Formats: sequence, structure tokens, C-alpha cells
Amino acid sequence: MCDRFLSVREAARLQSFPDNYYFCGSQFQQFKQIGNAVPPKLAEAIASQVVNFLDSRSEVQTVQQEFLGKVLDVSENYAEPLRVI
Repeated sequence: MCDRFLSVREAARLQSFPDNYYFCGSQFQQFKQIGNAVPPKLAEAIASQVVNFLDSRSEVQTVQQEFLGKVLDVSENYAEPLRVI
């Protein structure tokens, strides 16, 4: 067994960069870019969760708005309107 350093391409694969992704600069700069980067698969997973969270919040807001609209509709039937806090 021979000890050796990883190649830039091997390091990029370990970080889930596609094989056709191009890194600029010297070998040192390329390793630095890979090391400082957020792995693409991790970024995709985080973005997916953010989208799911925002979608669920918009659904909750829609339900809240529909409920508030019904409360306001009912309050118009009374002499004194309901106060929404």
C-alpha cells in the first residue's frame, strides 16, 4: 500500500461535485475552493428543506387568512365588531 495525496478530482468527488465541474487556479487554489465550498448535495438538501418550510408556512398563512375572513364576516352581523388582536 502506497501513501499519496488525493487528487483535486478525487477531493471534488468526495464533496459531491460533478466530474464536469471545473476549478480555476493553481492546485493549491483548487483544493482551497473545494475545501471552502458547501458540497452541492448538502446545498440541495438544505434548499429542499427551506422550500418545504416556506411552503408549509404559506399554507398556514392561507388557512389563517381564510379563518380571519370568516371571523370578520360573522362580526359584521353584530352591533359591535369583534376585535382581532
